Amino acid sequence: SVAPEPTADRYAVSSRVMSPPPALTSPPMPQAQPAASSLAYATLSEEDNKPLLAQAEPAYLPPLSAPKRPPADAPVPATAYPVVKAQPEGPVPSYMDLGTRSGIDAGVQGYYYEYREYQPVDANLHGAKLGFTGTGTMTFNHGVFGMIDGRYGFGDVNYHGSGFSKNHDDEVWEIRGLAGMDFNYRTFSMSPYFGIGYRNDYSDDRGITTTNAAGYRRENDLWYVPLGVMPRFRIDSRSRITSKFETDLVVHGNQRTYLTDFYPTDPIINNTQGSGVGLRAEISYETPNWSIGPFINYWNIDTSTVTFYKENSPGECAAIGAGAAPCTNSGVEPHNYTIETGVQFKYHFF
Repeated sequence: SVAPEPTADRYAVSSRVMSPPPALTSPPMPQAQPAASSLAYATLSEEDNKPLLAQAEPAYLPPLSAPKRPPADAPVPATAYPVVKAQPEGPVPSYMDLGTRSGIDAGVQGYYYEYREYQPVDANLHGAKLGFTGTGTMTFNHGVFGMIDGRYGFGDVNYHGSGFSKNHDDEVWEIRGLAGMDFNYRTFSMSPYFGIGYRNDYSDDRGITTTNAAGYRRENDLWYVPLGVMPRFRIDSRSRITSKFETDLVVHGNQRTYLTDFYPTDPIINNTQGSGVGLRAEISYETPNWSIGPFINYWNIDTSTVTFYKENSPGECAAIGAGAAPCTNSGVEPHNYTIETGVQFKYHFF
């Protein structure tokens, strides 16, 4: 090997290596000696090489070692590949709740009406009607809600029984107070409810039938307890299917018959109805602003109590028995049913 040139300073080799060449305008200087061969460091001790290496070589960081690949048959830990839930793109739609909504709903109904009784004759009233509905709803904590529900329907109906007559005015209106609670799940909800309801059905059947039978006005009042549930199913972020299934338990009913319409001196009699049941069902396609769908209402009312009266008398008689003088006449509201089927459209405010 080649020995380094002796110098007074042991670090002169590095100094000569790192010095720049002389400028052309500078006085002549002795030519710089060539850099010492790397072999020259072999003659120095390890301790002597440390300063030289620190000046001549940059800092060196070893590369990161690659992780060891597990064997092909090694079990994969459950946390090796974490599951990342997909996030919805854009803002979350505001109409996602399947629960009962607060606000006001106003609607219109078109439906077919039929009333029927079988004794003493097979008689019925039937015809098309138009109806209007209104519902006010308030919601509270824990899914609790309250409703005031109203309905009015009217139309001309035809009579078949003791002969035939047509174009009789028939009206029905009712009001209900309801309370319930929502039970919401991921794709559907169930909202059971209960309440109290009142229904009034007025029928003006005055006139003469084809068999010369005289008609008269009839008015029915019913107090009942509705028990129902409203299932709802989401279609997408802007629509859902809303349905209703309800049973109405009659608490008290009264049938008022205006016998004065064909015998002015006869009384207006009242018959008490103590039992009966109603059924309701509907299904609607619902959006944030409106809904549309079919509905059906059904009533089955049992035979009323018997009311005795005196002919050609303005007042009623006490129930003292059939044929007992002076009350030789009696009136009863027979077992009857009513069915309404149609389509309704509702608009949601607020």
